[in-house]
Formats: sequence, structure tokens, C-alpha cells
Amino acid sequence: MCKKIPCALCKAKAERYYIDDKDKYGIKCLYCGEYHLTENAGIFLGLLFNVDRQMLAAYIRTQVKASANPPLLDELEIFRILASVFPSKKSPAS
Repeated sequence: MCKKIPCALCKAKAERYYIDDKDKYGIKCLYCGEYHLTENAGIFLGLLFNVDRQMLAAYIRTQVKASANPPLLDELEIFRILASVFPSKKSPAS
């Protein structure tokens, strides 16, 4: 059974459905496509700034187009994506 919700990434109209794993669920978004999300990642996404969620949404859209299976977005994947977008700054040389 699907429940109408806002997409966890772009906040557009989406449907949430449960999959076999009790800690994960699926999202079908009109813009982002279909992806899987862990409960912890869903909580974490709610704490992010809009610009960070927009970057993650763009990443997921590319993954949805490139794969036959819905990509899984968990909290570690979120950190990995954000770390690749914001590389660490080197301290200035003395």
C-alpha cells in the first residue's frame, strides 16, 4: 500500500511504500524517480539544508537513470555524496 508524502529529497509529490526490509522503504517521486531509503537516512535528510537536499536529489536522479534497480540512499551514502561535493580545505601554508 502506498502513502502520499512529499519526496524526502525534492519535496515534490511522491508515494512511500514498504519493501521486505523493515528498516527501508521505497519512494516514487515524479521528479527524482524511484529510490530506496533507510529510516535513519530519512531522519537525516530532514535535518539538511534545502541546497544539500537538492544536490542529493540531482545525484539520485542520475543514479535512477543509470540503473535498472532503485538506488539505496542510506546515511553513509549521504555523507559520501556530500563529502565529494564539498572537498576538505587545506590549511594555508605558513
